[in-house]
Amino acid sequence: DVFSFMDVYWTLGRPADASRLLDRTKAFEGKLDLKQQARLCNYLSEEAARQQKFEEAERHLLRGIALSKKAKDVVGQGKALVNLVGRVYGPTGRLSEAATQLRKALLLPDAPGQPAVKTTAAMNLGAVLRHMGKSKSALECFEHAFALARRHQLSVHAGLICNNMASFCYEQGRFLESL
Repeated sequence: DVFSFMDVYWTLGRPADASRLLDRTKAFEGKLDLKQQARLCNYLSEEAARQQKFEEAERHLLRGIALSKKAKDVVGQGKALVNLVGRVYGPTGRLSEAATQLRKALLLPDAPGQPAVKTTAAMNLGAVLRHMGKSKSALECFEHAFALARRHQLSVHAGLICNNMASFCYEQGRFLESL
């Protein structure tokens, strides 16, 4: 679908191509179902965040969350909550709000696709808590994220989590644990 093509363009470092596709897709917004409208909001937020238009990115994501709820799309809702943190609250230093949104993502019901979202949310919550100086809670989140990644065979996630845990332990002078 069109959203997959946008992912490819952004991954390949071709934001201009993704933006052109996004502009064309916006013209059909009224014809999209709720779930697709929510996805469109996610992509609009990506474009806004890349331009450091954080208020605009936040508006798109909050609308996307509302549309996902209405469509009963818990995976879309979880992705939007995680993206709200990664694109808006993290970069703007709104760490308390970031932690709140990630906790919401972790409390969403299970559904196909949710393990990756919840694993990412747990890892990112660990990172947020780490930046807030809540070391014990941060490590608990990283450990929880790692357990989720292993349980659901999310090897790329497991690697990212291990990297977070290693740098966290290293920063605390726990050099042997960081290995």
